[in-house]
Amino acid sequence: MNILVAILLLAASFIWGNWSRWRELLPTFYYLSFMNLFYEFIGNEYKHLWKLESNITNEFLTICIYNFIVYPCIIVLFFGNLPTEKAKTIISLIKWIIVSVIIEYIALKLGYIKYLNGWNVYWTCFFWATMYPMLILHNRKPLAAIGLSFVFIAFYLYIFDYHIFTKA
Repeated sequence: MNILVAILLLAASFIWGNWSRWRELLPTFYYLSFMNLFYEFIGNEYKHLWKLESNITNEFLTICIYNFIVYPCIIVLFFGNLPTEKAKTIISLIKWIIVSVIIEYIALKLGYIKYLNGWNVYWTCFFWATMYPMLILHNRKPLAAIGLSFVFIAFYLYIFDYHIFTKA
């Protein structure tokens, strides 16, 4: 399934995305991949909140597929279709959030993703509702996005009771 998602998103990004902006978007590719890899590091060390199921590939390859194919394609599609007018941008954000939640919910029901340790569809909505604006912020003001990301990381670590500053 993960390979199919990557192929479909890659095709969609070439059809409806704007790869001519890849150099401008490259720092945002790195940002999203770094944040996801940081989550994987924390998850592997302590606990995951969600986990992608790897039916054909192993976990390492699944993480690589998402970090180096799926997420860049999402960024290219997202920014390639993001309107410049504020009202239209908000409507576009809402559409992206809804579609992302629906796709993830379908994946959850089909067993391609597991929610763990208190994560649920409401947290998924919150995550997507913060991720897309953070991508925009990172594209426009990278340092502000990185700083705010640490606030969100601290929030998640607190809410989901990670004890990273104490000995087990």
